[in-house]
Amino acid sequence: MVWAALILLVPAGISSPLVIFGVAAAIPLYLKTLHYLENAGSDWLSLDGHGHLVRKMYLICGLALIAGSIWN
Repeated sequence: MVWAALILLVPAGISSPLVIFGVAAAIPLYLKTLHYLENAGSDWLSLDGHGHLVRKMYLICGLALIAGSIWN
């Protein structure tokens, strides 16, 4: 939902298309995280070492939103 909201800021004129590039850059991290989630099964403790992927997605989307707002 966050990615949809970020993308919808562009046609609304609130942000520049840089936001779309930021979302596109975060998709590989999302897919990697999804892969780890699917393979973890009931062993949630093994996911602890992969939390950095989620933080990187937040960082990329946040930076894209800031850049899109500045260059709009």
